[in-house]
Amino acid sequence: MQETAWLALGKLLAAVGAIAAVRFLTDALPPAEYGDLMLGVSGAMLAQSFLFSPLSTTLQRFYIASCENETGWGYWRAAMLALSVVIGLVLLVGLALILGLTVMGHWETWPLIAATILFAIAVGVGGIFDGIQNAARNRRLVAVHQAIDPWLRIGMALALTTWMGAIGWAGMAGFALASALTVGSRWWFFQPQRQAFRRQSGSVRESRIEMLAYAWPIVCWGFCLWVTGACDRWTLRIFSDAAEVGQYAVLFQLGIYPLLMITDLVQQLLSPLFFSRAGDGRDRQRMQNVFQLQWYVLAGTFPLVIAATATAWLLSDWILYFFAAPAYRDCAPLLPLMTFAGGLAASERVAGLALVCGRSVQPLLPVRVGGSLLICGLCLIGGAWQGMTGIVGALLAGHAVMCAWTLWLVRREGAQWNAPRAVVEPPLATAA
Repeated sequence: MQETAWLALGKLLAAVGAIAAVRFLTDALPPAEYGDLMLGVSGAMLAQSFLFSPLSTTLQRFYIASCENETGWGYWRAAMLALSVVIGLVLLVGLALILGLTVMGHWETWPLIAATILFAIAVGVGGIFDGIQNAARNRRLVAVHQAIDPWLRIGMALALTTWMGAIGWAGMAGFALASALTVGSRWWFFQPQRQAFRRQSGSVRESRIEMLAYAWPIVCWGFCLWVTGACDRWTLRIFSDAAEVGQYAVLFQLGIYPLLMITDLVQQLLSPLFFSRAGDGRDRQRMQNVFQLQWYVLAGTFPLVIAATATAWLLSDWILYFFAAPAYRDCAPLLPLMTFAGGLAASERVAGLALVCGRSVQPLLPVRVGGSLLICGLCLIGGAWQGMTGIVGALLAGHAVMCAWTLWLVRREGAQWNAPRAVVEPPLATAA
C-alpha cells in the first residue's frame, strides 16, 4: 500500500507538472515556436520508442529472473553493452542529420536537433534506471524522480527562453539540461543495485542472446508506434502550419497525456506483479493466473476512460481556459474526442500486460505494427481533408481498432493456456 501511495503521488505531481508546462510554455512561446518545440519532442520520442523503451522493458522483464538465478552480473554487463550501443546509435544518427541539413542550407535547425539528441539520451537513460528500480521495488526513488522531472524541465525551459529569447530550441535545451541533472541523481541512488550485481555471476553472452530474442519485436513495433505518435504533427505541418501544430500539441497534451500518465502508473504498479506471477513464462498455472488478473485490471480501466471522456465533454472550455493561453483555446470542441482516443490507447497498453509476460512478445507484433500503419494512413487522409479535426478522428478510429484487436488477442492467448492438454499414453500402454 505504501508503494502504491508513493507511485500515485509521483505520478500525480508529474501529471500536474506536465499540464503546468503547457500553461507556462504556451505563455512563454508563440504557437509557431511551441510547435517547433513539440516537433523536437516528437523526434526525441523516436529514440525512446525505437531504442530506449524496448531496452527498458526487456531489463524489467529479466531482472527478477536474474536475481532468482543469481546471474545478475551477466545481466548487468549485457545491459550496459546494449545501452552503449543505443547511445552510440542516437549520437550517430543525430550528427548525420545535423550534417545533412547543414549541407542542404538549413543550418538554423542544428541547435534544435542537438538539444533534442541530448534530451533523448537523458530521458532514455533515466527511464532505464527507473525501470530497473521499479522491478527491484524501490518505488519511492522512482516516484521522487518522476515527480521532479517535469517541474525541473519547466524551470530550466523558462530560464533559457528568458535568457536566449522565445525560441523553441531554447526550451528544448532546458528540457535536456533538466533531464541530465536527474540522470545524475538516478545513477547515484542506483549504486547499491550495481554492487549487488557485482556479487553475482552469469554469462554475458547468454543474457545478451535471451534479451535480444525478447526485445526485437518491441523494437519493431516501437518504431511503428513512434511513427504513429509523430505522423499527426508532421501531417499537420505539411498540410497546415506550425501554429496549428502548436494548438494540436496542446490538445494532445490535455486530452491524451493525463490518461497515459495513469496508464504508466498502472503499469509500474502491476508489471512486477505480472512478471512475478509469470516467472519464466513456462508454467501453465502461473500463466492462467496472469490472464485472469489481466481481465480484472481491464474491468477497472474502461469505467475510468468513460469518466475522463465525460469530464472533457462537460468541462472542455474551462480546461482550455485554465491550462492554455488564449491563442490555443480554439480547439476546445475537439477535447472530448481526443480524450476518448487517449482512453482507447491507454486501454490497449494495459491490455498488453499479460501478453508481455511470456517467453516471447511476438503475438503483439501484428497488432501494434498493423495498428500503427492504419493510424498513419488515416492521419494522412484526415489531415489532408479536414486538418486538425481529421487528425483527431483518425486517432479515434485507429486506436479503437487497436484496442479491440488487443482484447481479442488477450482472449485467444488466455484460452490457449486454459485449454486442456491432450494426454499422450505411453507406447507400451497403447500396445496393450
